[in-house]
Amino acid sequence: MDTLSFDPEERDDEKTSSAEILLFDNPPTAVAPNGNLAAAGVAANVVVAQHIFQKYLSTKSENTLIRHGYDLRLFAEYLTAVGITLTNEDFQYDPQAWAGISWGLVEGFLAWQLRQGYAVTSANARLSTVRTYCKLATKAGAINKEEGMMITTVSGYSRKEGLNLDEKRDVTRVGDKKAMAISISAEKAEELKGNHDETPAGKRNRLIACLLLDHGLRASEVVGLTKAGFDFDAGTLTFWRKKTKEWTTHKLTADTLVSALGYRNWMPDEGAVFWGSRKGGELTKTKLNRITVSRLVQRLGVDVGFYRQEVKVTRGGKRKVAKVGTLSAHDCRHYCATDMANRGYSVKKLMDWFGWASPAMAMRYVESAEVQVRDLG
Repeated sequence: MDTLSFDPEERDDEKTSSAEILLFDNPPTAVAPNGNLAAAGVAANVVVAQHIFQKYLSTKSENTLIRHGYDLRLFAEYLTAVGITLTNEDFQYDPQAWAGISWGLVEGFLAWQLRQGYAVTSANARLSTVRTYCKLATKAGAINKEEGMMITTVSGYSRKEGLNLDEKRDVTRVGDKKAMAISISAEKAEELKGNHDETPAGKRNRLIACLLLDHGLRASEVVGLTKAGFDFDAGTLTFWRKKTKEWTTHKLTADTLVSALGYRNWMPDEGAVFWGSRKGGELTKTKLNRITVSRLVQRLGVDVGFYRQEVKVTRGGKRKVAKVGTLSAHDCRHYCATDMANRGYSVKKLMDWFGWASPAMAMRYVESAEVQVRDLG
């Protein structure tokens, strides 16, 4: 068995990648000394059970591992809050940390999150994480099969149930995450795409706005674009979806094609195409990342009215009213999906365009569009 070893005492959960996790190219095997098949089977189960978690973690992306780490730390916080003394909190890497977990505790985790004011969608997602690791722990023998089966019956809330719950709760959000996407009108979308100067940074900003609003790309997809992905003759864009691990090709809208041609001279032949910029509009030699794209979208949103005002106190003690941007790349993706559904795109075409594996998300937009048509008479 070939392995990549690491010291668990030196592990930083927020930076751990699948490359740092124990990997094995061949399934572990065990053979009983006497050659008895039944005994060999039992011995093999013992060996494989020790590697259940490592095998699962080795297949997950770094972002998924980080998210799971947050979810499981909150689960540990919940157990402590209800009076349980934990001697092993390594729920992400050690199957034995799950010994003693019951379906009642898992059900209680969901209820506790709602009492703390977490959004229903966030509570559902964390429940899904806990159920996944419970399943692994059951397979590893840390949770008995009967309890493991009961844990699989613990379910989250549907969208309608979540809305009903929120109506009855005093606190329904924790943190700054928005409950709903900001609604962008067609007029505002045109402003976001057209409100740019002719500097290199302005040309860059217009192309990014078109990719977000006309194509619904995620910020992570935007920063991964390469010059080779743009076929200017065919008017297409081929890009890698990091989230779904697949290539997608879009026919460029007229606005996006014009914007891409305008920024073409600043696209490097190799690597990501979007550079950072200075105040004067000149580009730097530093590439944009997902975070800087998100901040850019916030700034562009402020220019067309998407902001809230906050009073801040300067170091000198003066009060200053600041405009804080509220627009996000996801809001632009929401606008694109809404617009396409309103123009009659099918569930299948929406799934292909946005990279959704399940029709549930596409159906939301289609059903919303149908309701709007009915309301118009």
